[in-house]
Amino acid sequence: MICHRCGRVDGGHSEACLAETTKRVAATVLKRREYQRRSYRNLTPEKKAAYLKKCKAYQLAHPAQMKATARAYRQRHPLTGAGRDAQRAKAAKYRAEHHEHTLNIALKSGRKKLPVPTRPCPSVCELCGRSPNRRVLQLDHDHQTHAFRGWLCDRCNLALGKFGDNLAGLQRAVLYLRRNSLDAHGLPHDPDERKQYPLGTGLFDYFGRALCAVAHVSYIGNQQHNPAQPLRWDRSKSTDEADALQRHYLARGTLDQDGLRHSAKMAWRSLALLEKELEAEEAATAETTR
Repeated sequence: MICHRCGRVDGGHSEACLAETTKRVAATVLKRREYQRRSYRNLTPEKKAAYLKKCKAYQLAHPAQMKATARAYRQRHPLTGAGRDAQRAKAAKYRAEHHEHTLNIALKSGRKKLPVPTRPCPSVCELCGRSPNRRVLQLDHDHQTHAFRGWLCDRCNLALGKFGDNLAGLQRAVLYLRRNSLDAHGLPHDPDERKQYPLGTGLFDYFGRALCAVAHVSYIGNQQHNPAQPLRWDRSKSTDEADALQRHYLARGTLDQDGLRHSAKMAWRSLALLEKELEAEEAATAETTR
């Protein structure tokens, strides 16, 4: 074939011919888009609604094609460096100045009445601290009292709802993670996380004398309640940690009748109380996850 513009054969077009062709195609595309915009503006409200409905149906029927088109557009028109930072700064400024925008969107979408926010919308989520990028932060409120709580991104807001939007659900999740990430002694399975529990340098090196005094309290108590038996914690003889702790606290700095320090017994009772609390949490988690 011979090009009727440059006279080249079999597609060997000159650069001038290619440039002219590209320019002509771009002009044709612009004219077509302008024609579509003008035609849309001249449509009646009924025809506009029908056209938008048709477009929406096409988008729902071809999700992969729509994603590919959007991805190709972002690749052709990337926002990097100063342009991206400027867009994020503009979005943050808009959210700060128009914090009621999210509330208006929710009201127009038919949701139930939301509370009036008591503070302006920040630039980042108040739970995870991340920026919502192109999305706006959502108004979070208590579904029982309808009181305003704060501004969250869509991920954190959905996460609260998945856990029941209450403290009990979040506590069960925390206990579940703790139970499945700690060994029988309460230490994490992960080697890097174990370094966050320095028993030697963070406990024995800190409170060596105090721990020796607590260990001596255990020995004397075992000799008192279970003489001539191996050292063990007889929990039937230890049931009032909270009250006993306060009694020893009032007498801190002095010695008890058996010669032991009240402060050492207070520390023993505190450890016993904490151990029972942790065991109760683990038992509650095991019961709810069955």
